[in-house]
Amino acid sequence: MEPAVELRGIAKRFAKIGTTEINAVRDIDLSIARGEFFTLLGPSGCGKTTTLRLIAGFEQPTAGELRIRGRAMNDVPAHLRPVNTVFQSYALFPHLTVEDNVGFGLAVKRVPRRERAERVREALALVRMEGRAGRKPAELSGGQQQRVALARALVNRPAVLLLDEPFGALDLKLRREMQIELKQMQRRLGITFVFVTHDQEEALTMSDRIAVMHDGRVLQVDDPVGIYERPACRFSAGFIGEMNFLSATVTKTGPAGIALQAGHATIRLPRNGHALAPGQPVMLAIRPEALTFADLADGGPPEDRVRIEGRIRDAIYIGTDRRYAVDLPSGETVHVRQQNSAAAGPASPPVGASATLFTRAAAIRVLLD
Repeated sequence: MEPAVELRGIAKRFAKIGTTEINAVRDIDLSIARGEFFTLLGPSGCGKTTTLRLIAGFEQPTAGELRIRGRAMNDVPAHLRPVNTVFQSYALFPHLTVEDNVGFGLAVKRVPRRERAERVREALALVRMEGRAGRKPAELSGGQQQRVALARALVNRPAVLLLDEPFGALDLKLRREMQIELKQMQRRLGITFVFVTHDQEEALTMSDRIAVMHDGRVLQVDDPVGIYERPACRFSAGFIGEMNFLSATVTKTGPAGIALQAGHATIRLPRNGHALAPGQPVMLAIRPEALTFADLADGGPPEDRVRIEGRIRDAIYIGTDRRYAVDLPSGETVHVRQQNSAAAGPASPPVGASATLFTRAAAIRVLLD
């Protein structure tokens, strides 16, 4: 089966002043499968919205090839592409009813009235808004307006639905409810969704795969578990959730694994895909929840255990868990997160006390950048 969307060497440059150009998108290669919920994730200005606009046809690439369902799209205008876009601003016509807003595009295309009415009813049923067809946008809540915007896009039966931070205007509770609803809707419909967000939790919750973007480039593409647990570079590791970074130097390599010196700690790890050499500086990445004050030796082989010595500088209670800041002899600080059921026990040292942290070798990610 051909991919739903393919980007091959796509680049987009904008003129700024005179001959100075802004490289908004740089040499992007992506293949998005049919029926996939695919997310472009990154901070503001990373190029994710520009990439979405290139797929939609609102922008034309400076270089590269864009294909949708196997058909080249570089020269196809936006209104002829088999895609629809849902924006952060719902852009509903205030003087039209919900029904007329959803059917507006079909009316412009001169779809027969009977077919138009049936498709509008189907679209409103998909977003559970069929009982509000006669209302005006001002009579709807923010979440209901978002549903109408989705129905307006779905009524055209697009091959690909593009969503540009559609939940940005919603409060946190409603945003989370809509995330679940949208993912369930996408599974029912089987339509390819390309979703843009800067919210890491939103991306991890909803996506089949995620492309992490920075400075116009795609740095990593993986499923949510891979993005979180196996970051490919320091930016991905630091942007997605919380992460501790420790400077280390490779001291020994061999068939059995590698040895590293991180401050006063000697750390032995299994071999990974990196070609490392003694004396090479690297960065170690460890999630706060992967560190614990409890000895892990009983839960697995001792060789999988890594010890790090430090002193508790701070402990913060935040309801579900406690966050500890632990200063290391190297001058670096790591953060530890423990659920309160564990943090309240005797294994949690008080502020100011010396402490030994434990983690598993498999929880440490070696980064070269």
